[in-house]
Amino acid sequence: MAAASQGTLSVRLDGKARLRLEKAAALMHQSSDAFLGRVGDEVARRIVLDWAVEEYRRGERTFGELAEDTGLWIEEIMTAMAPGGAEQILATPFDETEAQTDPVLRRAIERTMDELLRRTE
Repeated sequence: MAAASQGTLSVRLDGKARLRLEKAAALMHQSSDAFLGRVGDEVARRIVLDWAVEEYRRGERTFGELAEDTGLWIEEIMTAMAPGGAEQILATPFDETEAQTDPVLRRAIERTMDELLRRTE
């Protein structure tokens, strides 16, 4: 997936919305622009992730096509398909017996989940 270039987006806000935005940005110790960029991306990511999951479930697109179209990682879309998403996968107790018989598998799973969480933050 090619990296997207950065761009500028102009947003018009009414007085109260601007006040809330500035206050929230200050509470997060960020500029209004940085804050709006971060929260805008977080909301957009959730929306396109939900859409990608539905598209895949309908058999409309492949994981690769969806990743290319949305800027999401294939693993991110796959993880979201699990009941409860990544949070559910992480909360599911790991079978210690299986981990003892295949410690390489456990390390691979842990590395993969760490990477997925890092990418979605």
